[in-house]
Amino acid sequence: MPDRENKKYKLMIFAGEASADLQASALGNKLKKLLPGIDLMGVGGPRMKDEGFRLFYDSSTWSAIGVIEGFARVPKFFSIMRGMAKAIVSEKPDLIIFIDSPAINMRLAKFARKRKIRSLYYFPPSAWTKKVKRATAIAGRVDHVIATFSFTADFYRKHGIPIEYFGHPLLDLVERITPQEALRNLGLKENTIYLGLLPGSRVQEVKTLLPVMIETGKILKEKIPGLEFLLPVALPVLNEWIRPRVEESGLPVHVFEKRNFEVMQASNALLMSSGSATLEGAIMKKPMTVIYRLNKFDWHLANFLMKSPHASLPNIVLGRGVLPEFLQDNMTAAKISQEVYLQLTDPARRQEIAGGLEKIREFLGEPGVIDRVAEYVAGILINDKK
Repeated sequence: MPDRENKKYKLMIFAGEASADLQASALGNKLKKLLPGIDLMGVGGPRMKDEGFRLFYDSSTWSAIGVIEGFARVPKFFSIMRGMAKAIVSEKPDLIIFIDSPAINMRLAKFARKRKIRSLYYFPPSAWTKKVKRATAIAGRVDHVIATFSFTADFYRKHGIPIEYFGHPLLDLVERITPQEALRNLGLKENTIYLGLLPGSRVQEVKTLLPVMIETGKILKEKIPGLEFLLPVALPVLNEWIRPRVEESGLPVHVFEKRNFEVMQASNALLMSSGSATLEGAIMKKPMTVIYRLNKFDWHLANFLMKSPHASLPNIVLGRGVLPEFLQDNMTAAKISQEVYLQLTDPARRQEIAGGLEKIREFLGEPGVIDRVAEYVAGILINDKK
């Protein structure tokens, strides 16, 4: 314990997306308790800022969807990488943690390795591609890798690549509250049917998906007059686009700042983007309908790289289509509304999906994940300071 209290540690975390910001803030919270006085810094969003991180860049508006949009942002990303490289050199952190976002993080990991700065990859990006070359490249640029799915860890180990696995941190982050408690926390009425709308955390994602969600809502409202809608805004920057569209729709939509977990728990069913939130809903065993659309080039590229017929994380993890997915040209309000209507009105359909999600926990480990990850990170910092 003297080491933890008397020595100062500098930890830098790179979190390029909203989901990574959530994970980094949760880890930072635990590390502050294990290592009082730890200096937290890096790249992230509002959650990391609230947790006391010194942010060199706010990543909440970065996220690009697909290669074409990504290319348009290349100059910006190169500028960011140069700025972060300077921060690495000037700050000389004891450890850098990279979370997902391989386009930037793999390059920065290589930069840090050349300067003998220790690093760790959390949420390695090769989970779905199953490419040995990609996994080897990741392991060759960092000192430690932590997988968040059991099959990712198995894949690395099968090919002789060292990796740690403690479970998936969403098990700890998905709040353990009942639907009734969630309704009370949000100030909502009971005995009302609620559909949760989760259009994602990227600006372009929301612009693509929310209009279809609203059209779907209008169809459903005619069939279920008492239906109301819950919409959590993932990031403050999305407010200026979301709120005017919601008001124009004329639908009874309750908009909340963040509050994702409570909204999901309070909802009878969910209509959502194909992102990490689908895994949160799966842990809750919620009926969900997943939608997504990319430009044609990125869609074909994604199919080539993913080697999976599924788009949502629960379906990919389970290896079968438990959740209905409406992708690309199938993402129409008429088609989507038929499935959502069943989930809202047919107990058998809801139970079918909930039953299909039962096994998701087998792939995610046991609760207490963030504590175990934090202890592991603290151990790295302490041992390197001895």
